Amino acid sequence: MRQFGSFSPAAARSLSLSPSVRRQGADHAAIVFPRCGSLLILGRCYFWPFNEDFVPRGATTSGFQSSASPNTRQRILQEYALSPLFGARVPCCTLGSMRSPREMVSRKKEISLFLCELVRMRAGSITLGPLIQTTDMMLFKPDTPLSPRLGDDRKSGMHTYARKPIAARTLMDVFLPEDIALDEVVAIGHLVQEKLLLARSDQNGMSSDASGSAAPVVTSGMDDVARMLVGRMDIVYCEVPPLDESGFIFDAVCGVNIDADEAERVVRRWQEREDFQQTDQPSPT
Repeated sequence: MRQFGSFSPAAARSLSLSPSVRRQGADHAAIVFPRCGSLLILGRCYFWPFNEDFVPRGATTSGFQSSASPNTRQRILQEYALSPLFGARVPCCTLGSMRSPREMVSRKKEISLFLCELVRMRAGSITLGPLIQTTDMMLFKPDTPLSPRLGDDRKSGMHTYARKPIAARTLMDVFLPEDIALDEVVAIGHLVQEKLLLARSDQNGMSSDASGSAAPVVTSGMDDVARMLVGRMDIVYCEVPPLDESGFIFDAVCGVNIDADEAERVVRRWQEREDFQQTDQPSPT
């Protein structure tokens, strides 16, 4: 009696492949694609449900949209990309504080006056940028506009990211007059950073001396204005941002190349707007 599941040699001979079938199995790709030199792999496709100008068909533009026409948007982008306003203001340094922007907004005027006195410039020549409030991050991401600045002082007892305490939560840029050369702007930024760093180290030395944990720091020649910025204005951080020496040059806007004549016409229009604003007359454009 034949057992269930047994395999006889006769069945194996009857199930053996013929030579033609074996050749087809060995060269299966040549049979499936007889006229193709290489195997074709289909790419993945995505569906983009929005129009090119992000405006639904038959709908009007909203308040933040300039125009529903792509050509009009391209012209507006080109006008601002080639303008002297883009990338014109370069901050000499960025100041930081642990206080909130609500607490620092009332001190901006005094901070500006103290900075003018610190670098020995006339009052009102230094302006401060908007207050930037950083966000707390569970996973810290450096070099982002909202990343809190970190320090190396581990004795401050602050919350830490990767073993480094937070040095500043509120940031503001310091701008000098536009007629100052770029190298002088960078030099003044490093000067402010050095004086504030010395004032901060002097303040930490005085606090550690009061607790009896270290010797006092010599404060001869220390600028009183820098100590006022650190102690009274709560400026505890200063950095000099790196310069983008590549410049802001656009060869194309929205995929359309820009020639030198068009760039010159845009610059001329901006110059005319500035002249009309100085004479208190309506702009022609």
